[in-house]
Amino acid sequence: KILVTQTAVGAIAMLNNQNSQSAAELRKAVTSPNGTTAAAISVFEENKLMQVIAKAICSGTARGRELSKESE
Repeated sequence: KILVTQTAVGAIAMLNNQNSQSAAELRKAVTSPNGTTAAAISVFEENKLMQVIAKAICSGTARGRELSKESE
């Protein structure tokens, strides 16, 4: 838990200090070719995980808007 938390804190700090780089560019810059992160990312890409996450966010947002209208 501590490792994951500190990794996220470090990544956020790097993003905040690198105004010229997008999150995707920073990730590419720090991912070792053929390393463990690259292997995991390739599985995400093969299974279209980012598309699934984007759909889930859109669905949750739409439902939140519906609930908001219901409570008015």
